[in-house]
Amino acid sequence: MVDVFGLSECGSNSWNKFQKQHKGVFKNSSEASRAYNDLKVNKSPWPYDYAPKKETLSPGEKIRMAMSEGQPSNRPGGWATTDEIPDVNMVREKLAVTKEFKENIAYVQEYEVIKELPVKTGTVGPQIDGLDGTYYHGGGNQIQLDVPPAERMDYLKPISDYKIE
Repeated sequence: MVDVFGLSECGSNSWNKFQKQHKGVFKNSSEASRAYNDLKVNKSPWPYDYAPKKETLSPGEKIRMAMSEGQPSNRPGGWATTDEIPDVNMVREKLAVTKEFKENIAYVQEYEVIKELPVKTGTVGPQIDGLDGTYYHGGGNQIQLDVPPAERMDYLKPISDYKIE
């Protein structure tokens, strides 16, 4: 049997979960398949056909980041949330952080914005983990820091952290 849509490369249920989450979004299964394969390849952090909002975070606002084991607080990633992060499962499912992107999530770092910070905000789109094909639904709130990595600490001050499992 020939897999013309390339659906066999991912976890056995990721295609079904994608279809269920996107019921009524696409005109037909071919359009859904193209969107699914685009997600597998390009890994858009935003939901299908979604445009994030450009905003500026003000000094005093607080954001949270899920951090890898050994990741220092003065090396923040490019993505954050205002959502509470109680455990690793929430990071995986609601923030759609794949093992491919961040294998070991150890703690949450909370930062305070200390200088006006340009960002893009919106809903977390689904992701398909390239390591094992797991489908993560997304749906949480996300903030993309719109500044280069070397400049992030010019805008952020670490204020607290806590371990998660």
